[in-house]
Amino acid sequence: MKETDDETVRDHFKMQMFEYNLTHEYIHPLLDYIMDGIQPAGFLRAVIMNDLVQSIQNDVDVNVFRKWCRFLQWEMPSDSWGNYAFFTYWCGKGGLRGIAKQEQKGILDVASELSSVGSNEGRDQLPVESSAVDKEF
Repeated sequence: MKETDDETVRDHFKMQMFEYNLTHEYIHPLLDYIMDGIQPAGFLRAVIMNDLVQSIQNDVDVNVFRKWCRFLQWEMPSDSWGNYAFFTYWCGKGGLRGIAKQEQKGILDVASELSSVGSNEGRDQLPVESSAVDKEF
């Protein structure tokens, strides 16, 4: 994997975060999560796992929350967010770098495959351990 590819992908996501006017304190933890599967904490973790109750406990303005939801839907790799199973899968794979390394592809190839804009295609095909599946009530 080329270092310049890593920088290009990281810069792309960083630029998107600024365009969505996301809270600056979360930019580096989110980049670490996207690129390396490093688990964020608190609000960011709750948003990625689609945990509405936990997300709003941080007194987040509704407009800010709306921006985060749009960013996840339109910019994040589809396999990296949505529930606990996707979150643990992404962390276990090591983010984009880990996936690229496992598939022996360039990170740009993996990022473009996983970031099909607005698509949730393939989300039901994710290999999930039974203990990681959200329970229905």
